[in-house]
Formats: sequence, C-alpha cells, structure tokens
Amino acid sequence: QDAYQEVSFRGRLSENTVGWLMFTDHPLIGVGLENYKTNYLHYSEDLGIDVRREERGAHNMYLEIAAETGLMGLFAMGLIMWVLYRAVRSAEADFERAGMPDYANLVFAFGVGLLGFFAVAIVKHMAHPRYFWMLCGIALSMPYVAKQELQARLMDNSRSVTNAVRSGVRQHDK
Repeated sequence: QDAYQEVSFRGRLSENTVGWLMFTDHPLIGVGLENYKTNYLHYSEDLGIDVRREERGAHNMYLEIAAETGLMGLFAMGLIMWVLYRAVRSAEADFERAGMPDYANLVFAFGVGLLGFFAVAIVKHMAHPRYFWMLCGIALSMPYVAKQELQARLMDNSRSVTNAVRSGVRQHDK
C-alpha cells in the first residue's frame, strides 16, 4: 500500500492543500478568523482527496493563519515573531551585562524552546492558542526583568565605588 492510500496522509494532504487554496482565493484578509474548519468541507469536497466528511483543522499554523487572515495575518504573525525574538535577545544581553550568565542561559534556552514551538507549528495548527499567548507573555516580560536586574547591579556597583572613594578620602584625611 502506498502512502497516498493511507487515510491520515490523504487527510493531511487535503488539509494543507485546502489551506493553500483558501489563501489563494482570499489572499488579503483570508476567510475569517476561525473559519477554516467551516470552509474545509466545501473545499475538501471539490478537491476530492480526503474521503472523510468532517470539519478538520489545517494542521499547519502558518497555513491556518494564511487561510483565515490572509497576508494581513501573516504580516501580524511575522511581526509578533520578530518582537519575541528581539525581546529574548535583549533580555539575554542584559543578563550577560548584569553578570548573570545563568539567567542569560535560561533566557537562551527559552528562546530555543520558542523556536521549537514555531518549528512544530509547521505540522500543528493553533488548537490551543492560550499556550502561544502564554509564551508571548513570558518572552515579553523577560526584557523588563533583565533591565531591572541590570539597573540594580549598576546601582550596587555605583554605591561600591562611592563607598570606596569615601573610605579612601577618610583614610587620606587621617
């Protein structure tokens, strides 16, 4: 039996092809948020690959975004990904400057996990968007935490220098 005869393969092929067709039919704004499933049956029937007659998800986050929200949604998602990347890189750099390499490594590991999430999104759709938004919230909070730590370390260093100068002045006066 070849792969094309396998129901799950045909289903995934159909789901991805339908996502692309929805996008090409409605490239600017898509078919509407959360409308992939409701439109799937119509497109799937015309395509004739998937024998199942049930609403299906895209099984590809990027195709789902393209199909439902078009170029506008893809641009927004790209912007979100860019902002997350910048936030993680900024936090990592600030933790390094603060002399906190373990924290910088944790932020780097989180960034790798985020990259993993975006890689898996090629074969998974947004079935549970709350996890995505939770990751976004964590990533966006990291630069603020790192900046506070950096400022606290700089203030401590400044106080140490001031105290050392004062000590030196007192000893010089004796």
